[in-house]
Amino acid sequence: MSANEKLINLLKKHTSSDFYVGNNIPKDKLNNAISAFPISPHMQVFGLIDCTVFGSCDEGLAITDCGLVWKNDWHESTKSSLTWYELLECKMQTDGSLILFGNGVSFSTAGSNMNSKAVFNLLYEISDQFTYVIQEVIYNIDREEAREHIKNENLTLDDVNNLMRFGGTIESFAVGLFLQAVLLQIEEENKKIKKQKTYRQVFLAIVFRIGWKSPVNPIGSVFRIW
Repeated sequence: MSANEKLINLLKKHTSSDFYVGNNIPKDKLNNAISAFPISPHMQVFGLIDCTVFGSCDEGLAITDCGLVWKNDWHESTKSSLTWYELLECKMQTDGSLILFGNGVSFSTAGSNMNSKAVFNLLYEISDQFTYVIQEVIYNIDREEAREHIKNENLTLDDVNNLMRFGGTIESFAVGLFLQAVLLQIEEENKKIKKQKTYRQVFLAIVFRIGWKSPVNPIGSVFRIW
């Protein structure tokens, strides 16, 4: 089962009168949301919360393959979308009809039959189960190919973190996590090599300084430079 299919199955557990999932999203609501929020045509919409009284869905929240996108005309928020990286990093809480994501970012459930507690529980479960959602993607990545990609592209941890922070699909996020792990492993290996070189340099310095006693001829010296 793909990551997208796992996410859709998770969303289905929270279906309500104003929350539509997968093939059950009405086309007119989806088209209105894509136009009004707006939602990029490159994104796949898996879940849609309608926050309009008359059901037009030109305000609400969409759960896409690239994270969350929403629109609240009357409510101020410093931004109206979150990547998967941002959603997993934030500390969510509720305040009345609001979902607070931190740093002035928020979403209002006003106008929807799905209240803030229900939306919070939905988003919390996505965050909590995200490892399960992406595990199949990670299991299918070849570690040696990942190391080769890192080498060829000269990638650093900052590069990967920035790519994940600024967006991407669930699959690309999973690949980013895997690359992070490989980069950390490479970093540890380099530290060990550096330590071994340091120890070797100290050892050779001592040897060259005081001479090395041959185990065959204990009173002789294999070499001495001073």
